[in-house]
Amino acid sequence: THTADLALIAVARRRVGVDVERVRPVPDRDGLVARFFSAPEQAAYRELPADRRHAAFFRGWTCKEAVIKAAG
Repeated sequence: THTADLALIAVARRRVGVDVERVRPVPDRDGLVARFFSAPEQAAYRELPADRRHAAFFRGWTCKEAVIKAAG
């Protein structure tokens, strides 16, 4: 992860997945969306106003990472 000085600890009796990312410039954000997001996720991203896409990218990216980590 790219967290700068952030950390997260999860304590649970079952698998959990977490991801922490520092919101930062991403040079090829649209390319990452095209490569790693599903077709419906890509469509939802493209429908957002341009000024909301940066935050939406990080929300989608961290959710995907968390699910992958929970799955092991």
